[in-house]
Amino acid sequence: MNEKKTEDLAKTGSRFARLDKCYLTIGLVLGLAFLVVTPPFQVPDEPNHFFRCYQISEGHVRPEIGESLPGGEIPQGVIETVREVGGEYAYLSDKQVTFSLILEYLNYYPPKGFRRHFVSFPNTALYSPVPYVPALTGILIGKLFGLSPLWLLYLGRLTSLLSTLLLCFTAIRIAPIFAQGFFLITATPIFLTLAASVSADALTNGLTILLTALILRSAFSESRVSTRDLVIIAIVSVALALCKNLYFVLAPLYFVIPRSRVGSNKKYILTGLLIVALSFAASLFWFSSVSDMFVAYIPGGFTNLQEPRQFILGHPFLFAKMVIVNLAKYSFFYVRSGVGYLGWLNVSLPGPMIALYVMATIAVALVTVPTPRLSNVQKSILALVAVAGVALVIVGEFVVWTEAGSTEIRGAQGRHFIPFAALFFLLFQNSRFGGRIEKSTLNRSVVVFVGTFLLISLWIAARKFY
Repeated sequence: MNEKKTEDLAKTGSRFARLDKCYLTIGLVLGLAFLVVTPPFQVPDEPNHFFRCYQISEGHVRPEIGESLPGGEIPQGVIETVREVGGEYAYLSDKQVTFSLILEYLNYYPPKGFRRHFVSFPNTALYSPVPYVPALTGILIGKLFGLSPLWLLYLGRLTSLLSTLLLCFTAIRIAPIFAQGFFLITATPIFLTLAASVSADALTNGLTILLTALILRSAFSESRVSTRDLVIIAIVSVALALCKNLYFVLAPLYFVIPRSRVGSNKKYILTGLLIVALSFAASLFWFSSVSDMFVAYIPGGFTNLQEPRQFILGHPFLFAKMVIVNLAKYSFFYVRSGVGYLGWLNVSLPGPMIALYVMATIAVALVTVPTPRLSNVQKSILALVAVAGVALVIVGEFVVWTEAGSTEIRGAQGRHFIPFAALFFLLFQNSRFGGRIEKSTLNRSVVVFVGTFLLISLWIAARKFY
């Protein structure tokens, strides 16, 4: 009897031994559920991301300018679908979506050669095509079969979700430490909602998780890091810089890798500088190619990029104070919107649920034991990159969302800080609580916790949306 019980327990534990497969299962099942439950165009900025995707699908890499605003010529049928299906519900927490409207536009096929109109989408028009590659794949497949604009959205969401899950699955699989933490970070409701959308955040978030895992694998490798691995790190870093310009700041994570894993001092330093330089150059290249199209996202904002630069350089201490005040004032909002704000940030999970999720992620970092442990130097690099990344995001929001002359920075949301989340949680490693929970027990707890949390989140979202 005891032997049979032991055997049953062993089999149960083995189901959770491969955390990456558990993640892929949960991600596919519940990610698809979020894809369906989240109404069309009810992810932050999804209408404008869809316009940008559609524009690229027609071969227009650079945006166009109309009425001094960047955007593009979009077919009337696509515009009508976005405005009729999505525009009526955006920002309205008390407005519910009707299935009849969704079904109507799934079967809406605009006449070929229908007229076009210029649409401005300044907050997405300046993005490079790179972050849209996954969603673009689905849209191109849909166009190949002549599907309706709303079907194009859903296909774009699907290919985006699959791509992001594959990146996160790979990260969890190769991570030598903190795999459970990566699981938790990449399975938050907002992470899966963004993954199952045509937002540029989907690929960006997936690549940041993969880059962090690649760095940790190289840092904890028992042998020297191969040239192939260094090339992969460089490619992912450059791709990130092309997804969103400010995320070139993640390239210096390379220096978390000990010198002994790479080779001589000269090779180590030159390789690191090359990766950082390539990432910065990629970011600068795309930024320079579209900087002449800059426009503030709000009325009364800066009219060109020189104005915010002059303000920051002319008032460095005042600007530093503005950044600190912003973080102090909106820190709880950033945490909540980085975990459980759905829709256009108008569907929020209960505060205690979000706090529990954050505490669970911290607890996982505290109880796992990395071997070898993260050194103080490695933790310092993680902290510096994370702080620099958060500061750059705030600076970016200051440039595009702040009224000229205002001393309050607005516009940042928790989703903008997801790429740096793992870096902060990794700072909790090496605690005295490490090793007190067996790995199989910890894996099982994480999987059950995440599955339950996501099911509750879906129920809350469905009640709000429908």
